[in-house]
Amino acid sequence: MHVMAKLNSIKSAGLNIVSNALFTSYVDQKRTMLSSEDAFEKEEILDYLSNYRFELMHVLKSFTTVQFNEQAWPIVDDIFEQGLEVRYLPHNISYEQAESIQKTISVDNLKQHKDSKIVFVPFRIQGASLKDRVYYLFYEALIKEDELSVLQPSKVVRYYFEVTGTRYITKNMLRLYIKSEVSIPANDPGFAYRFVLTTLNYQKGDRNSEKDEFLVCNLPKKIFQQLKPKVEELPFGTKLIEIAKKQSSIVFIEVLKRLPESKRDKLEAQVAGSNKGRYYTLRQLYKPQLSTADSTLKGEVDIYTHEDSPGSKWARSLKAGSIIYADSDYEESIKTMIIGQPLLICDETSMPAVAAMLERWQSQTVPIVISITNENTDFSYFDEMLLPKLLQNNLDIIYINASQTNNLAQAVIDQIKAQNKKIDCAWGAIGKNDCKPIKKYLNEEHGLKGKFNRVRAYWN
Repeated sequence: MHVMAKLNSIKSAGLNIVSNALFTSYVDQKRTMLSSEDAFEKEEILDYLSNYRFELMHVLKSFTTVQFNEQAWPIVDDIFEQGLEVRYLPHNISYEQAESIQKTISVDNLKQHKDSKIVFVPFRIQGASLKDRVYYLFYEALIKEDELSVLQPSKVVRYYFEVTGTRYITKNMLRLYIKSEVSIPANDPGFAYRFVLTTLNYQKGDRNSEKDEFLVCNLPKKIFQQLKPKVEELPFGTKLIEIAKKQSSIVFIEVLKRLPESKRDKLEAQVAGSNKGRYYTLRQLYKPQLSTADSTLKGEVDIYTHEDSPGSKWARSLKAGSIIYADSDYEESIKTMIIGQPLLICDETSMPAVAAMLERWQSQTVPIVISITNENTDFSYFDEMLLPKLLQNNLDIIYINASQTNNLAQAVIDQIKAQNKKIDCAWGAIGKNDCKPIKKYLNEEHGLKGKFNRVRAYWN
């Protein structure tokens, strides 16, 4: 028994040595306050991380020695340039009010608990955006804990639709009329499908139950195939290749962390297949009437077609009878957009989402709406909206032609200033470079943080 214990101890020590050799180790315990762009993204990221308390347990298990109560899932208490401060409840402290179903206690209760403690967890990658630093900390923890399946479901169900027709409602905005015999989610103005840019010819009886097998365990292999040429260029690259056959996830994370951000994004997109799909908002959903025998759900998807982008070419190729499918979906959080004076900002890509919001508007305050297009002919997109009574004669949409300004972000900020109103919440989806200064302005001048400042980039 003693011999076995000794062997296990040696084995454990050996695994730790290998792990430390393969994984970058950051032991810096410095805490520098976030600055510039990272500082005003902090609240949003903290809000985002509040949904990943279970995954945070793996971070503590991987990179700290703390013993915590698993009925009190940890929370990120603060963010610094070098890492996260994580609050947890020690394992020897019981919490009688822990919810047995969720196996957790609320964020507020954990923060106020007199016995809660804080541990500092350094980031595993430096010289990257704050979001990247957080992402790779979580990703590497899941690899070390052999919990890659936490990242996404083992299978992705395909959502199939039949195109019943198409129509240009402005010069560049193409509307797809679609129908489905399977469930389409509730008519939520923030709901979007990730459509794969292809067409299919499944028989009507087959497509409802069709599934695409996507095994997470195969993801590192796909990643490795992409990375192999780059790994071979590194010192001891041949040796790394041999290790990678068994531990491709580990090599992946180490090499990926050393790539420039632009190359890293491109590689991840290739591996994940995001270059083969695009998210488009479910513009309208028509539920079948109870008095009819037709149970088919019908909907509309509006797609901005411009030049020869992959999404544009795909949309133009569709016609009545085309079978299309989505391999994922996304629900935008818009529940906070009814507090005080709302601001909505959109370009051609996100106009369908804003139109859907306006048609379902429930707040008693008329929102400020700024719409950006590259051609005046697309300004008419909102003319077909069926608005609620409050907005019918009171909504004035502010239009900006992006081709007529050298600084689009400043043009948007100038229009916000011209309204001479205190903004209480904002939602926007525009280009990446223009998004940042607008978001920063709303943060500094109107005090909008976290879930009240949801101005984001949908495309670059």
